Amino acid sequence: MVDLIAIQEEQITWSERNFGKQHARYPLLGLIEECLEFDEAWKLKEEALQGGGAQLAKYLADVDDAIGDIGIYMLDYCGKMGLQLNDLWKSREFLDERMHTRWYDLVPLARRLAHHQLKGEQGIRGTPDDHNRAIERTCRAILAHLELVCSHNQKDFLTIISAVWAQVRKRDWTKNPTNAHEVAAS
Repeated sequence: MVDLIAIQEEQITWSERNFGKQHARYPLLGLIEECLEFDEAWKLKEEALQGGGAQLAKYLADVDDAIGDIGIYMLDYCGKMGLQLNDLWKSREFLDERMHTRWYDLVPLARRLAHHQLKGEQGIRGTPDDHNRAIERTCRAILAHLELVCSHNQKDFLTIISAVWAQVRKRDWTKNPTNAHEVAAS
C-alpha cells in the first residue's frame, strides 16, 4: 500500500534540502513542464501504435515517467500550498467544465492551475479563497485524469508515483547540481 502522506512528508524535506524554501510557483512550473512532456510522450505513443508499434515500449515508459514526475511535483506544490495530496487523491473528481476535447489531455488543467495561481498572487479576478478552492479542485481533477490515463495503460498511479519517488529521492542536487539524476541512477 502506497502511503502518500509519508511520501509527501519525505518529499517536502527532500525539496527543502535540495532547493531551499521556495514559493509554490516553482513546483507549479515543474508540474506544467511535466504535463507538456506527458502530452508529447502520449502523442508519440499514439503514433507508434498507429505505425505498427515501433518504439512503443520507450514511449510507454516516457508516459509513465511523466506521470510520476507530475505526481512528484504535485506533492511539492500541494505541500507548499498547505494541501495534503492524500486528501486530494481520496476526493479526486473530474471538472464539469467543457475544457477537455481529449480525455487524456492535461494541458487545460495545467493552464487552469497556472491561471488561479497567478490571479491569486495578483489579487485579481476573485478572492484568495476563490482561487485556493479552484486550485484544490483542479489538483483533484488532475489526479482523476492521471488515474484514468494509468487505467487505460493498465497501470496504477500510486504504484508509478511510488516507483518514481524511489528514484527521485536519491538525487542530491546540492552535491551534484548538473547531474544528480545520473549519479542517483548509477
